[in-house]
Amino acid sequence: MRKQVYLFELDSVRNSKAEIERAQKALFEEIILNGNSVVLSFNQLSDSRGFLRSLANTDTSEQIIHMFELGHLKVAQYYKQDNTLVRTASQYFQQALSTPDSFHFSTFEGLNLTHDDIHDIHQAITFCDLPLLQQKAHNDTWNYVINVVTMVIAMSQSQFSTAEPIKSHISLHELITLFLNSRDRLLSSLQSQPKQAASTDKLISAISNNSVHELLGNINDTLPPKSNSRSVWKNHIYEYLAKDTSYTDTCHIADLIIDLLYNYVVESGIKNVCKHYDGEAGISGSFWNDFASRLITYWKDSQNINNSSCKVHYYQDEKPDLDNWILSAVQLAPWDTADRIIEKIDTIPQSAETYEQNHLEQIKSQRIYLNKRFRKIIGTIGASIFLFVFVNTILGWIQGAVEPDFHNILILTILFAFISTIAFSIIGSLISNKIHLADLLDSLNLFKATIKDIRVTQKQPRGISYYRKSADNENNE
Repeated sequence: MRKQVYLFELDSVRNSKAEIERAQKALFEEIILNGNSVVLSFNQLSDSRGFLRSLANTDTSEQIIHMFELGHLKVAQYYKQDNTLVRTASQYFQQALSTPDSFHFSTFEGLNLTHDDIHDIHQAITFCDLPLLQQKAHNDTWNYVINVVTMVIAMSQSQFSTAEPIKSHISLHELITLFLNSRDRLLSSLQSQPKQAASTDKLISAISNNSVHELLGNINDTLPPKSNSRSVWKNHIYEYLAKDTSYTDTCHIADLIIDLLYNYVVESGIKNVCKHYDGEAGISGSFWNDFASRLITYWKDSQNINNSSCKVHYYQDEKPDLDNWILSAVQLAPWDTADRIIEKIDTIPQSAETYEQNHLEQIKSQRIYLNKRFRKIIGTIGASIFLFVFVNTILGWIQGAVEPDFHNILILTILFAFISTIAFSIIGSLISNKIHLADLLDSLNLFKATIKDIRVTQKQPRGISYYRKSADNENNE
């Protein structure tokens, strides 16, 4: 059964090259290999470089837009603090762009846009006026901006591109408070995880000696009541780090924890999304087991990135230029293959099961679906080629049968050949249109693309998208 999933891999803070490529692979895996719909938050839609990198190329951006229109990609509506419902991407971007001085999206970060440029983008989204932007200079910057605006307009007009929100759900401050009061439960979950590399000892030690909880507790005491802004919490962590570099590991772990808790909060606000813990039971043992598993994964990923040659993350006021991320050499997922495979989703999953429940059966079912889809495409191509050859053979036979003998009068022979060729070409076109006969060259090109798609889906890596193996045992209990 198709599920709706929210991917932590698309978090806006995961912006290194390695994380962008991982996000691309996870997105493709969920949609094509697992057969799920991926629900993005508005923050991910506007700030996730793992997602936005797909929009730098016009062909790829059109394929992404198509997935929104068919329901394979969605954006989650949400309620603002004043209980106003943000329904569409257009509404979200218009509100942000209406105050250029405070405007800050990774969407347009590093593009050196002026206030007039931001105003024009706002007008283009508000009035669906793409020509306003298309008259700008034809360069990589404006091509990218136009791709983003095209996506925002298109998905705002599609009934399949949004996921319903849950009005009342846990807040970030409430979840941080639960974290601060659940050290022993978290420590137990960390220690019960499958055997990990020695590098995780430092993580477990930071939880065990209470340093992370003390740091976040001190920050909580200095913040206004019910502070739900992730950036505020993270900025305070950076301030602690700037004061005392001996806090490096503690601050790093606290930073990862805030990111994790934030994503759990976002996920909890999306209706009919499958979680990796028992959401019906609330913040229970199942949640802390999943939190421990994800925290270890986050920690290991951050260690791998720190040990690589690429820069880890951009923080605070750093604004990379266009070449640093939009046009950088990042391997995108094969979205052309995805675009040829997907079909419209007419139903919204209503399942309350966890992500891991029936996961293997779902993968098997999706493989069967892909095989049937490929067979159907190849069958259609074969039928088109057969009909093309059959129709043209019959018409050629008829044309030869009715051709009169002009007793070697050359001019009459040429004239009849000319007229009959036109006449039978018209007849052939009418027959082709009537039975929807595909062009032979188009059929051969589609066959070539289908063979490529089969190979691509077989070679694409699995297990990139998060999956908690220990949840299998919980589901069986």
